Amino acid sequence: MKKFKTYNQLIADYTDNIVIAVPPFSKVVDVNILDNNFLVIVDIDTMHEYDEEKKSFYFQIKKEMEFETILPIGYEFLKTIIIDNPIISSTSNGYVVPTANIALSIINEKKIYRIFVNEVKTLTETRDSKLDNLLEESI
Repeated sequence: MKKFKTYNQLIADYTDNIVIAVPPFSKVVDVNILDNNFLVIVDIDTMHEYDEEKKSFYFQIKKEMEFETILPIGYEFLKTIIIDNPIISSTSNGYVVPTANIALSIINEKKIYRIFVNEVKTLTETRDSKLDNLLEESI
């Protein structure tokens, strides 16, 4: 049986790497960034949910990247997240008389995150994967 679980971790402007430990045979379904929280939705096989051995997902967050980048070794591109954050900016002429002028404008602050993932499988997963490959080759 399968179930979905959400892992979240608080991130700051200097956060580049995030690690989560999950049960074996789990898969990342989606990632998102919401209110300085890095959210990961994981598909978990309940048969392995309470195993002692854990699988790790390492996420690397690249912020405001150029169009060309060197892919981190062992990582695969997962997703690009674009966050539009409108901010109200105000200016005034500084007078405290009935003729004071206040100007309001909306500044759209855009943040771009590119997410890379490195999946470190357990020994059991690696073994099963190799056995599946051998069975496919023999057929």
